Amino acid sequence: MIGRSKKRLHQVLRWSERYTGTDMTYLFHGGSWLLSNQIVNFVFSLLLVWVFANLLSQAVYGQYRFLITMMSLFTLASLPGMGTAIVRAVARGNAGIIPEATRTRLRWGILGSLCSLVVAGYYFFAGDTTLGSLFLLIALFVPFYESFTVAQNYYNGRKNYRSYTIVSVIRYATIITATTAAVLLHGQLFVIVAAYIGSTSLINFLIYIYLVRTSHWETSNDTETIPYGKKLTGTSVLSAISAHLDKVMLWYFAGPVQVAMYTISMSLPKEITSALNNVGKLALPKMASRDKHALRESLLRKFFVFFIATIPIYIAYIVMAPLLFKLFLPQYLNTLHFSQLAALLILFSPLVLFTQYFNATMHVRALYIMEFIQPTVSITLYCTLIPAYGVLGAVLAFVGKQFASLIMLLFFFVRDRAV
Repeated sequence: MIGRSKKRLHQVLRWSERYTGTDMTYLFHGGSWLLSNQIVNFVFSLLLVWVFANLLSQAVYGQYRFLITMMSLFTLASLPGMGTAIVRAVARGNAGIIPEATRTRLRWGILGSLCSLVVAGYYFFAGDTTLGSLFLLIALFVPFYESFTVAQNYYNGRKNYRSYTIVSVIRYATIITATTAAVLLHGQLFVIVAAYIGSTSLINFLIYIYLVRTSHWETSNDTETIPYGKKLTGTSVLSAISAHLDKVMLWYFAGPVQVAMYTISMSLPKEITSALNNVGKLALPKMASRDKHALRESLLRKFFVFFIATIPIYIAYIVMAPLLFKLFLPQYLNTLHFSQLAALLILFSPLVLFTQYFNATMHVRALYIMEFIQPTVSITLYCTLIPAYGVLGAVLAFVGKQFASLIMLLFFFVRDRAV
């Protein structure tokens, strides 16, 4: 009976490929694991958001989000673009480059520590010993915070989404448990930040050690991956800065309470969008191993099918958001309308296909140009709308940034065909 059901499912998936132009068997098996991963992580995220929203004051939560945002900015020095480059390298059989790529990330991460030390010095000079101490703490962890996040890149490149999911769940469960314990047992900002960045750095390192000891990689002569990872980081620096500028500007123009309100209003739409972006994780290894001409021929149809699929998800969130906020986030009911506006992000999820197309084909010129123009638009919107409208301005700017991304990605995709 079970065997017949599997056979029938396989036939249905193969039949649907005539309309989607996609390897639906691959998408179903890989996507089911990634969907399971996203569901578990969503539950963990909802738990953590509930803990922060109900057990911390809005001011403390806003300070926490500001500090984690600054941590993310400092870790740009540790070459986050190397992750995408590693996925591509593994998909092409060059996993042996991983140890060297990790050492490179650690060395570059020291620059982020120096930046955090400078900020710490600024706050000590200004007489704010609390923030000064927190930025000293951040400086200690910057090189290690992201540099060891290799396992998921490796399993993504191998299309081993079962191991990808297991690693992700272990990693996230560790971080959420440590951070929640810090909130429940202490509730002090320094302890909470230390628990979050300390547990993140430790679990990333332990998983990396396990991966190295259980994998058998041949020495790689790959000379493309590390320079490509640096180029990807270079192209994304301005974009990453613009992605975090919203919270930084809200912090300085409106204070920590507004940061907390904005974070809560964006949290659920971002989680849903993150789940949908798993299609991009599935797509990159496939794209990296395919002929460019064949890839181009099917991409627009896949984008359209993906977009149609996001519409009912968007509508469902608009309808269910009031109940979710009333049950889980009653202290933030005044941010409900902001969250419903932010749900427009769900409709922009298919853009990940175009982004991965340019990554897979190493279209560095297009990536450079887009990663300059898009953040410039984003920064302009933030600087214009946040001082005037606060949280509403930040949400409008975020959605506007996605619309600008749509225009740019389509432009370069069409232009690439002309070339």
